[in-house]
Parts: sequence; C-alpha cells; structure tokens
Amino acid sequence: LLFKILGALSSYVFFYLLAIRWGAKGVGLFSLSFTLLSIFVVLSKLGMDSLIVKQIPEYKAKGIHGAERSIYRRLIGVVLSFSIFISILIYFCSNLISVFFQNPDLEPSIKLIAIAIIPSVVLSMNAECLRGLEQMKFFAYLQNGSVMLLSVFVLMLASTLFDIGIVTPIFVYFIAVCIVAIFSMFFIHKKLPYAVLVDKSITLKATLKTSLPMLVSGAVFMIMNWTDVLMLGYYSGADQVGIYNLCFKLASIITFAQFAINSYAAPRISSYYHSDKLDEMKALISKIAWLNFIISSPFFLVLLFLGNQILPLFGEEFKSGTLVLLLLIVAQLVNALSGPVLYILNMTGKEFIARNMVLVAALVNVVLNFILIPLYGIVGAAVAASIAMVVWNICSIVYIYKNYGLLTVVYFSSK
Repeated sequence: LLFKILGALSSYVFFYLLAIRWGAKGVGLFSLSFTLLSIFVVLSKLGMDSLIVKQIPEYKAKGIHGAERSIYRRLIGVVLSFSIFISILIYFCSNLISVFFQNPDLEPSIKLIAIAIIPSVVLSMNAECLRGLEQMKFFAYLQNGSVMLLSVFVLMLASTLFDIGIVTPIFVYFIAVCIVAIFSMFFIHKKLPYAVLVDKSITLKATLKTSLPMLVSGAVFMIMNWTDVLMLGYYSGADQVGIYNLCFKLASIITFAQFAINSYAAPRISSYYHSDKLDEMKALISKIAWLNFIISSPFFLVLLFLGNQILPLFGEEFKSGTLVLLLLIVAQLVNALSGPVLYILNMTGKEFIARNMVLVAALVNVVLNFILIPLYGIVGAAVAASIAMVVWNICSIVYIYKNYGLLTVVYFSSK
C-alpha cells in the first residue's frame, strides 16, 4: 500500500510535469501511447501472468513442493517468444497505426513502445511470480508506481541532458521500465526456490486452455478501461485525450488502495479455495470489503468537493473536465466498494465466467462510446466508461453471491 501511494503521487507529479511543459496535447500523446503499450503487453502475456499467480499457491495447497521454478520457466518461455513477435509486428506497423489515429507525432512513440513491450512483459511476469510466492514486499517494488517514480527523476534530468521533443515522456518511461525490469530479474533469482520439478505431462495446449480465458478477461478488461482513450484519440484531438486521461487518473486514486489489497488477497483466495477453507476465504473477503470502504470514501469526498479546484492546477485548459471527473469518481467508488470480484472468479476456477462478465461490459462500453463520443466528446466517454464499470461489478457481485454465498460489499459484510 505504501508503494502504491508513492507510485500514485509519482504518477501525478509526472503528469503535472507533462502538462506544464507540453500542455494537454503532450499529456494526450503520452496517454494514447501508454494505452497502446498496456494493451500490447496484456496480449503478449497470453494470460500467463494470472495463471502463475493461481498455479503456484495451488501446487502448494496440494502438497506439491519444488514446482515454482518449473512453472516460471515454462510460462516465461512461452510469453517471451510471443512478445518478441508482437514487438516486431508493432514496430513495422507504427506508420499504419499513426495514420489510423491521424496523428503523425504518434509514429516515433509507437516505435518506442514496440521496443518497450519485451521489458514490460518481463517485469509484469516477474512481479506476478513474486505475488504467487506471496513475496509481497518485492512484488510492491515492481509495480508501475516504481516505474513512474523513476520516470519523474529521468524526466527532470531530461530537461538538462536531452530533449527529443514531445516524444520525450514515452522515451523516459521506456528507460524506467528497462531499469526496473533488470532489478526484477535479480529478485526472481533470489526468491524462486531452487528445487525443480518438471511436470512433462503439462503441455502447451493444456496451459493455454487455462490461461487464454484469463487473457480474454484481462485483455478485454484493459481494453474496456481504455476504449474511451482510443476512441477519443480517433474522434478528437490529443488535447481532449489529455484532459480526459488526467480526470481518469485523478478518479483512479479512489481505487489505488484496492489494487494493493487485492494483490495481497489473490494468492490467498486461491490457496483457501483449493484447500477447502471457505470460512477463511469468507473472512478475508469481509475484511477486504471494510478496508476498501474505509480507504476509498475519503478520497471520493475530496474529489467530489474539491475536484473543480484541483484540475486547474495542471493548467486552465483542464478545468473543462470537471463534469468528466464527477462521473468517473462515482463509477470508481462503485468499483472500490464491489470488492475483488474478478480475482475471486479467476482464482476459483471461474475464468470463463469472469471473461463473460467483462465481455458484456466491454460491449456496452464500445457501443456507448461509439454513440456518445461524436455527440458529447469527453463527457460521452466518461458516461460510457462509468456505465460499463458499474455493469461488470454488479453482475459479478450477483454471480458470486448466488454461487458462493459471498457478499463482497461492505454493507452486507460482518467485521
């Protein structure tokens, strides 16, 4: 949680520096580039990041020891091979992508993020492996917050050492990702048990059968979160993307603690479920519900009453995002109070259900964005994103209650 707080602060400082130096256009170009990188990384991982979090505690719960290194090697090998292919493909398609978004400034950024795919994938897989091992301290070190903190320092140095124009921020982010990815390899070498158990009966086909539903739910979830940015990038200018994304980042502070709490909870949910310790799992979910409520509510109130004063700090042009911020903070509050619904489904063998929930929400989001953005711009994007977020949370809450008797929201949980 402390690293998540530090990361959130670093992210806001980073975006503040972007806004002051390059304005809404610079923020928009970075946001669009970062969105595309995030999507390419999710696709490159093939769902293996979620699978490794599930399998390591699952093997331990079944009394199979020494399999951690074998699991890691098998999954990272597949992921690296595919990410290299995606990286090369995106690099040579950079011009086509920039033409699609009608933004020639985007091409050099696309080439940079194509190269950044590989270290980003390595970093993510190593972090998730450490989470599966319940090495939460080291997992915390490897989050995007650490990358953003390093990016702030590099960006400040860039003002005196080098300047490659409006693409400087994405180049700075690429440098930071590479550095943190190198550190992640040292952590993996140190924390992975040396005992090796090679289970030759587990084929690539069997692995993909489990991981691909997780990929679909993870990828669609990512695309759902960033569809508004992508479609704004197509229909509107980079400045509108920048205003919207800054509002989205401010609203996301409501759920920043949820990520830290859920990261801790995911391997434990898998362990409790596969050990038939359902009472312990219910107690854990109840505690998570209360923590999410206690931590998220004050941030919601601050943004509700002071949001219109916070936005102009980044520049007067950002003040037009006041209504967008209001819509997004309401949706993020619902998200925070709903609990770790997708983690519960993915960690208990309901990967296909999680996928279907997110697919429905993504379809709602795309349709609404297609209708509302041409009419209402960034406000239409905020309405679409908010409705989609509420849809998948409510549907997941209802399914989990009907099938597990678990109520993940605080109002129905006991302390």
